[in-house]
Amino acid sequence: MKQTEEIAGIIRKYDLGSCKFFYAPEIPDSVKLNITKNVDNSILIDAVVASIDTTVMGKSCRNGIVFTLCGLYNTELFGNPVYVNYGDIESVSVIADKKGNKNSGDAKVELKVKDVGSVIIENSSIRNKDNLCRLIEELIEYNKTWDSSPFERKSGKVEKIPLDPAVKKKCNIIIHSASAACGGVGTGLAQIPLSDTAVITPIQIGMIISLAAVFGLKITKEFATSLLAGFTASFVGRGVSQVLVGWIPGLGNVINTATAAVITEAIGWSVVNGFYKDELENKAKYSLEGQKKGYLYASAEYENKLKIQAELFEKQERNAKKEFESYKELLGDYESYIKELESKSDLSDGDKKALADVVSDYEKLKKTQVVKI
Repeated sequence: MKQTEEIAGIIRKYDLGSCKFFYAPEIPDSVKLNITKNVDNSILIDAVVASIDTTVMGKSCRNGIVFTLCGLYNTELFGNPVYVNYGDIESVSVIADKKGNKNSGDAKVELKVKDVGSVIIENSSIRNKDNLCRLIEELIEYNKTWDSSPFERKSGKVEKIPLDPAVKKKCNIIIHSASAACGGVGTGLAQIPLSDTAVITPIQIGMIISLAAVFGLKITKEFATSLLAGFTASFVGRGVSQVLVGWIPGLGNVINTATAAVITEAIGWSVVNGFYKDELENKAKYSLEGQKKGYLYASAEYENKLKIQAELFEKQERNAKKEFESYKELLGDYESYIKELESKSDLSDGDKKALADVVSDYEKLKKTQVVKI
């Protein structure tokens, strides 16, 4: 759309430093996916105008600025992104570094935002903070020139979508049950070095398979085992401690019970976090694909309407051409008939009256508004 190109053009004018820039409409799908995944799960991707990425690879969008049609996201490696609507910005200023320099990595840009307060952009890779300040001021003014309300969202911290309470409750029951069972095994077999691993592992594998089912996933025992393998180092550490202290009456039981339960609990929630992360990434991917398909559908629908309108216009044009040709033909017939009557020398009074009527009709017909196509 027109505004996308114009805002991208405004951003292109400003040198902000050695950052990785992406501008619409050439933003790669991989970057769009990372914006949806790491910046805002509910973002309207067609509203993204430009992305400044200051991460090492320059594509994760976890650190930098994402500009949209009516606002910007300030993203930092540690902490949630903050969205600022241009219409909510009350002032923009540069906070110089200790030496009074406004164009250094240590300088900052402060935005005073309505109902939010102070938003600080302190990205050290964006060295020209003075230019960033002027850019934001120009974007604020541009935002006043058009109706951006369909693309607006409220300013504030962008919260990650939390795990559904019902899902979390199911996971908690599964993990707690497995932890208790593993703790019981640890107590019962504490005096037999490493013997509990053979019993605990199947319980943990069953836990992982059950947790997958909560997320609508059906996984094999082999896949669950491979996930569990990621915690091998923890198992080794626990096995060594068991060998050293497991023979001490009483003490071995306490250590093995606590260790088995805690490790199983940690594995369970790590698996849940992994499944949920995958779910969010899939949602981001399908959200992006859905928005693209929605745009393509809307484009196809609009194109279809234009096609129908064009066909109707062509039909009207053809009819108009036919009407004009018929009009010229009718005028010609009148002219021929008038000449024929005028060529007669022996016209009766009735013929003369008929001729006058025909001439009158002819003059009226010539004044008819027929547009030539």
